[in-house]
Amino acid sequence: MEFEEQKTLVLHLLKAAGLTMVYAEYSGSGDDGQFDGAFTEVGAQRIDLDRVEGTPELDAAYAAARLVGEEARSLAQLVEDLCYAAVDNCGHGGFHNNEGGYGVFTIDVEACTCMLEHTDYVQSTENHTYEDL
Repeated sequence: MEFEEQKTLVLHLLKAAGLTMVYAEYSGSGDDGQFDGAFTEVGAQRIDLDRVEGTPELDAAYAAARLVGEEARSLAQLVEDLCYAAVDNCGHGGFHNNEGGYGVFTIDVEACTCMLEHTDYVQSTENHTYEDL
């Protein structure tokens, strides 16, 4: 599935779940990377997307998208897939290699937009040479 098609599907499902903002975090280094989770916020409370309960609207949206049976991935899994696609599209697919990196993928459901904030870990060195001491 192409990124825009995937994004449209995820936005539709998140709207059906009544969500307005969703965040996904990832991190990695030393050739080991992971998806750290997807969440939404209600007031000052952070709620994991896996804990968002289904609604009749969400069930209908899943059915309309023909996401049934084994294809019925959770909202968190679909957001994870979209996050990784965005990371790849932005050129950071190897975020887990060497020093690594981390980021936050934000989905503004009301505005139908996505934003990726990515940070690379950078190890720097300084060399000082002193001659004729």
